[in-house]
Amino acid sequence: MSSISSDYATLDGGGIGFYYGYEVTDPDDGEWCFQATTKHGKVTIPFPKLGLSDSRRFECAECLMRGIEIILDRGLLMTPSMFKEKQNDAA
Repeated sequence: MSSISSDYATLDGGGIGFYYGYEVTDPDDGEWCFQATTKHGKVTIPFPKLGLSDSRRFECAECLMRGIEIILDRGLLMTPSMFKEKQNDAA
């Protein structure tokens, strides 16, 4: 299931959930974040660490896809021990 709006984007299925938007923010500066969730835990990546230009900050689908790219590239879905419930863990 997926959903795209002006202030968030999600993709869920098979026990894996991806989210980017206003509901998950960096506690230090309030930046919107990408978050990947499985039964093993969560990885959260604040917008500045997605590597996109500031002008893309509210392009939620693009930020969601970039977050998924980072998670897959780093093998985080393959290694449950890499999941930690803290900010900036994947970046």
